[in-house]
Amino acid sequence: MKKLMNKIFLILGILFMVFVLFGNENYAANATISCTSTSETNKKVTIYVSGSAVQWNLKLMVDGQVIAKSSELENYESNIGISFSGEYTPTTTGTKTISIAGSITDVNGTTTDSFASKTLTVTAPTPVTPAEPTTPTTPTTPTKPSTKPSNPSTPTTSTKSNNSKLASLQI
Repeated sequence: MKKLMNKIFLILGILFMVFVLFGNENYAANATISCTSTSETNKKVTIYVSGSAVQWNLKLMVDGQVIAKSSELENYESNIGISFSGEYTPTTTGTKTISIAGSITDVNGTTTDSFASKTLTVTAPTPVTPAEPTTPTTPTTPTKPSTKPSNPSTPTTSTKSNNSKLASLQI
């Protein structure tokens, strides 16, 4: 049992050393756009930018119009997360280009100023078709008593039914 434990610890130690020595750390800076690809006019769209860099100065734009900005120019140590968003409400239909302008710098001092863009296809809202109106039913005429009381000044009592269920309700 002790030999088995020693082998397990040896294998775990070797795996740990491999990860420490050959760890796959990514020092490259990056920034990407994420949002829906379709929307309707006059419907608000939230567009997100995420990535990592040591320093950055970025603008989020839709068809050249700046909708959000973010910058970090004081950091010199290591890549940190980039995360910001902007809201855009399209007023016309068509294809809108979403882009990032500016630059990012990674921990090695490499600056990137070209980023992938996205497209947003804007359509007119789908009209809501109203439901067909229903034809009202013709109300029934109330029935009149067949006999009149003989003496109008004396109250009459009628026999009440034992049936407490509602037969119909109409307007």
